Amino acid sequence: MGTGQADRAAARPPGRAPALRQPVPRTARTRWTVVAVAALIAPLAAQIPSLTWPATATTLAVGTGVVFVIARGWPARTAPSRPVTLRRAAPWFVLAAVFTALELATLIAGSQPTFPTVSSLLGPLFVDTGPRVIGWFVWLTTGYWLLQR
Repeated sequence: MGTGQADRAAARPPGRAPALRQPVPRTARTRWTVVAVAALIAPLAAQIPSLTWPATATTLAVGTGVVFVIARGWPARTAPSRPVTLRRAAPWFVLAAVFTALELATLIAGSQPTFPTVSSLLGPLFVDTGPRVIGWFVWLTTGYWLLQR
């Protein structure tokens, strides 16, 4: 047993089994791994035409993959600087609910010039592949950063 393992074994109460999986600490290597994966995915996903069902499926697949990795505990989550309370979280829940409701309503009813989706409004910015690659990269890295907190 290494020194670190001996210290952990000594700190454990007698009769208690060691944890099967220790959380992985966040390191520069972890951050660079995320950047590398995002840099690989972004150019591939950016080739898919915007505002199509394949683009939606790709976005859901990649987003679900990131959520799955975070839910599995890699890397270990950081403790919030202040405890998360309902008062602090409520504005974010309301914002997410309103945005989701608007997007779903326009998905069901269809985008109209008088009531366009956010995606339709931002669409002209992402016509070229270059901005879409940057958008995917920013979306992946920012989403990862938000989820691991």
